[in-house]
Amino acid sequence: MPMGEELLLGRDADGIVAVSWTWEEDGPGLVKFLAAAVARRAWGTGVSDALIAETIDRTAARADAAGLDHFLIYGLIHPNNANSQAMVARHQFTYMRDDDDHQEWVLRVDFNP
Repeated sequence: MPMGEELLLGRDADGIVAVSWTWEEDGPGLVKFLAAAVARRAWGTGVSDALIAETIDRTAARADAAGLDHFLIYGLIHPNNANSQAMVARHQFTYMRDDDDHQEWVLRVDFNP
């Protein structure tokens, strides 16, 4: 895995159930979600929320270890993907703008608000 990238895999009894892939675009203070996916069998079970929460927690740990007072994590979501939009909104991501054929969603986490 290249430096600055992190790949998380979630497993259940049937195999891989969730994947999160992030990249430190500008060190641990600016991180891009390259992919987040949940197996269809796990839709509606809370796996997606656990995946996003774990990804945010790991990103926060890296930013905190680097001595930062905040970090940004963002991703691009297709405008017709209402489930993914709702998922990131539940985790306080904010819709920022349209980016070509996707929407940009951003979360800023401050360690000492």
